[in-house]
Amino acid sequence: MHARDFVQPGKRLLALFTNGHLLTFNNDGTGSSGNWIMDDHRINTIDQVLIYLRDDSNINKLYTATYKYAEKVEDGRYCVYFEHCKYIKEIEQNWVQFTGAQQVVRYFE
Repeated sequence: MHARDFVQPGKRLLALFTNGHLLTFNNDGTGSSGNWIMDDHRINTIDQVLIYLRDDSNINKLYTATYKYAEKVEDGRYCVYFEHCKYIKEIEQNWVQFTGAQQVVRYFE
């Protein structure tokens, strides 16, 4: 399994690695995540969000969501807002194996 497997045709995917700090899931399927360093030019081109959550017990959980927007929280850092969030499954792969890179923010087309 690879993060690219979640990219829908013609869509752009933002993959985020988090330990849950500044991550919120609301009962209505909306939520937000973090304080991410993001490319200003890509913020308005994202369609989907893939969240790779490594919890306190080192279990890796995947969630997908529809991207709503990103709000600047400080210079070059953004909080990502999403909706229609769904839990996908637990995976054994670490982030580098799953995305092919070490950066905690990844873009896929």
